[in-house]
Amino acid sequence: MDNQDNELRKVVQELADEEGISFSDALDVSIKALRYEVQRRKSFTGEAADGGCGPTS
Repeated sequence: MDNQDNELRKVVQELADEEGISFSDALDVSIKALRYEVQRRKSFTGEAADGGCGPTS
């Protein structure tokens, strides 16, 4: 697990360096992006479970 922790820290630090922000801010951005992606995938799988069809009017 240490290797994954180090890899995550390295990627967040790269984001911080590229964006010119603190590590803490880059960590916040990363968490928000992951949460957004989880929600996006949940909504996508919900649509797929409905047959991919929206409401018909």
